[in-house]
Amino acid sequence: MLNVFTYLIFYFYIFLVGRGFYFLINKVFNKSKNNSDNVVIFNLPIKLYYPFLGLFGIGNVVFLLNFFTGVNNTIFNIFLFLLTVLFNFRNYEFFDNFKSFSINFILIPGFLAVSSLNIGFARDAGGYHLNFQNWLSNKPVTSGLYLLNPQYGYTSILDYINTIFSIGSSYILLHYVNLVFISSILSICLFALTENKNINYKIFGLMIITFGILDNFGFNGGKNGFIEIDSVPKQDSAFTIISIFLFVIFTFILDESNFVINKIEFTTICSLSFFAFQLRTLGFLYYLLLLYVFFKSQLYKDYKSYIKPMVGFLIFNILWLIKNVLMTSCLIFPVKQLCFKSLPWSNIELVAFSSNDLLRNWHGAYNFGSFTDWFNRWIQNQINLTFSINFLISLLLALFLLSFVSRFRFKFSKNYIILFIFILLNFFFWITTAPAVRLGNSIFLNFALLMMLCVDADLQFSNKFKSVSIVFLLMVSFSLPRFENYSQLLENSMFVNQLRVEKVSYIKNQDFGVSPIDGVSCWVNISCKNKGRSAKLINDTFYNYFIP
Repeated sequence: MLNVFTYLIFYFYIFLVGRGFYFLINKVFNKSKNNSDNVVIFNLPIKLYYPFLGLFGIGNVVFLLNFFTGVNNTIFNIFLFLLTVLFNFRNYEFFDNFKSFSINFILIPGFLAVSSLNIGFARDAGGYHLNFQNWLSNKPVTSGLYLLNPQYGYTSILDYINTIFSIGSSYILLHYVNLVFISSILSICLFALTENKNINYKIFGLMIITFGILDNFGFNGGKNGFIEIDSVPKQDSAFTIISIFLFVIFTFILDESNFVINKIEFTTICSLSFFAFQLRTLGFLYYLLLLYVFFKSQLYKDYKSYIKPMVGFLIFNILWLIKNVLMTSCLIFPVKQLCFKSLPWSNIELVAFSSNDLLRNWHGAYNFGSFTDWFNRWIQNQINLTFSINFLISLLLALFLLSFVSRFRFKFSKNYIILFIFILLNFFFWITTAPAVRLGNSIFLNFALLMMLCVDADLQFSNKFKSVSIVFLLMVSFSLPRFENYSQLLENSMFVNQLRVEKVSYIKNQDFGVSPIDGVSCWVNISCKNKGRSAKLINDTFYNYFIP
């Protein structure tokens, strides 16, 4: 049970960190002394954004600091603690009532926390994630780092967030970070189904509940593209959650006949779009929707009011791209057309290898040949077949459920065409780069949401229906952890999973450091590079960098 209790504390702590960041930003940039939780952003209370804001703030402060130094997790955690103390203990408006608090901060995260008992490391944890986080802890951004391991080019903002939560030899807090994303989106669904009156949010909540329940049934036992609890420290579900949250916000904006976006809403949507891009390169497509909204709502006519968030958004994107160039020689790795060939650490052959062998070939990407032939090969993978069948069944059942509780009549506006084109663009980049099901969950869930929104629903939820929605949402939370976790809890309630790394044997290299015996899993050793890679450390007067 200790893992459950510690996650409940961790989740509430991240909530307070996000709240602290919000009040700090509000005071510094808006000169406001009104620290209130009653602010509404896109028809949702600000408190629902706090956990996301907490993780986004942590990751980007670490990201900025790493340009100058390694990020010591002890010092950084002291900073976060002071942030929560200075900006949180003034009012407690986020406690609406005990029922809301118990569901959002105890029941939902409590069920999810049971997954901690049997959670393990992902295959890529020892391959590059944990060792990259070790570099962040000990060294400033290092030019040419990808020469030690090309997969360092695939790291995301989640690695920056996780850097400060590696406490001693235990990595269980990295799992808690992933759970924060899931806990938050389910809390948003709870609000959408029980308190929000906007139809887009209600249908979003219905979609999450329907797919979440049906994910446990169906062909080969189920798996329909719903959110999963990732092994440590994958970012697949984190990106999926931020992506579908962004998508439902855009549907809300575009469904408003004369929508007006205020300054804080514009800052929020810019931040979430940047967060999606930092989690996965595919997130840059949200910038297209952002541009469409910017011109559609005629924000450019009053651009002076939005100059601060626009400048901040531009600066952070430039810095993120600079970081990419320093590490990999590419603006976006591994797109060789966006790489600089003249930098000392450039290695276009390694970039091509990363693009083809490590990305496209590994995931079976479409190569612009016969789509039918490619799809026949893709569907032969049992995971892909299972997902395809169960997703279609779940979508049909979701539409049937929606027609059952409301009138069934399709609507299709011009703005929905924009969203449909957006999904097609996502699908195109997905199948031509890395068409693994886990990497495309956001695309298919967004498609399901758009199809449900095309039903001209008129939902009037009674109190009884709201109560039923809460029960089903708790069922989704309960069913997300594997049931073996509950067995483990019943058999040994005192068991604590600290999630420690494996011990690795290394061999010394002639050019730099050591390599693991197995050739690929460095785990946690910044003197380690993949076996067979060529990299030499250059100690310059001002900074160090690697060359091929």
